[in-house]
Amino acid sequence: MTLKTSLDEIAPIDMMQTVRYDVMLMGRDAAIKEKLAKVLGSVMDRESWKHWTDSSGKADPPPDYYSERFNLMMEVMRIDDHEFVDGKHKVNRQRMMEGKLLKAFRKSPLGQIEAEGMVFINPIGDLPSEEDHNYRRYVDCFRRVVGEHIGKTGLYRDNHPEMRLVFLIFDESTAYGELAQGVVKRSFKAGDDIECRPHYWWFDRRMLEVLVGTDVDYVIWFAPYKDNRIKDRLPSLVVFDPKEELFMWDYDMDRMVSLEE
Repeated sequence: MTLKTSLDEIAPIDMMQTVRYDVMLMGRDAAIKEKLAKVLGSVMDRESWKHWTDSSGKADPPPDYYSERFNLMMEVMRIDDHEFVDGKHKVNRQRMMEGKLLKAFRKSPLGQIEAEGMVFINPIGDLPSEEDHNYRRYVDCFRRVVGEHIGKTGLYRDNHPEMRLVFLIFDESTAYGELAQGVVKRSFKAGDDIECRPHYWWFDRRMLEVLVGTDVDYVIWFAPYKDNRIKDRLPSLVVFDPKEELFMWDYDMDRMVSLEE
């Protein structure tokens, strides 16, 4: 098989199975956390993953994957903090640059190599921080993409009536922080001191409220790119049941900044 890339449908699952990430299981007691751990383990463990069926082809019935062994079905979605809607059209300069790089890679000798492994497609843009990584776009993208998939849960249930539904959210956004009162919002450079409250996305009301009251049984929120200059140890994998009571925080949209170095 040719080398996989970070833009492939299977990329987040392959990353979860290859790299050791910090995990947070959000549950009020040990029984709930144990259930969440089993759901996550069925995806992260390579042997367990063999019991999943790929149904992500255009002609296949959704969702993307299902497992009779684990009585689970899973839909995978990708979100970031670049995309915005201009009129009726989605604009994502990062995706456009990725597409060009991917096309060039596939045509190159390296793209034809039969080997295991993954090539990360990561174009470097010259946009100012606020245009490159934008919290408002992050929230809008999350609500739009996750909301679109929630609108299809009836179809997923029709195809697999007895299975529990998992949403795997591949979050490619950077880390954010909420500036302290009185700190002027601007583009920060490497080495700048920033007084802020870290953004704990798994508590963000603007995002979580989209999932509350839906027919989704489990959420695996995979955010592997949130390295940040305040050096907080943040989980890359957060797993929860949106039907459980969730703790939520409110963040001031106008004071949110990217903490990418």
